Amino acid sequence: MERDFIPSAAEGDSQISRVVDKATGAVAWLYQSKKGQICAVGYTARARKPGIHYIFSSEEKRGNRVAEYFDILRTRKAQQEQRRKEQHQPHNLQLGHVLRTCWGYEQTNVEFFEVTKLVSKTMVELRELSRISKDTAWEQGKSVPKLAAYCGESLRRKVNMAGGSPSVRIDDVRTARLWNGTAASWSAYH
Repeated sequence: MERDFIPSAAEGDSQISRVVDKATGAVAWLYQSKKGQICAVGYTARARKPGIHYIFSSEEKRGNRVAEYFDILRTRKAQQEQRRKEQHQPHNLQLGHVLRTCWGYEQTNVEFFEVTKLVSKTMVELRELSRISKDTAWEQGKSVPKLAAYCGESLRRKVNMAGGSPSVRIDDVRTARLWNGTAASWSAYH
């Protein structure tokens, strides 16, 4: 399969070399094209399309760019691992905490959810709260939650602690974050 990654411009060239970054599994092919150009093409571990594919004026510049490419991939991998580690930290939500969503395309939708049960260190049960709204302009306003006035069924959701602040993904569109206690602005579109 790795043979597929060798650039066609380098086929039959005895000067092609393969460099592997053990930390990320990325591969870079160093070669000279049939025209004698100094080239490099690099792939992440499972990619079919190259992350880099350049012609260089010198072998030194090629070596520096490949090293930079591997450094970028190592940094990205470390950030992903840190984010994954943070996501699975125990949450700091408590019963009665209110979370707020804010989403929309041509309008701004706002919902509030109350933590009604602490299921585990990483999961909570939420219920959507009714809102008290006040119009501030045409099809615009501010809302606050109406505490203990539930609408809808209970939802069990995992709490994401990435960044140190809890967030809960309600569905594919909405993510709820801890409400700061101020009225939330909304808008409508008709």
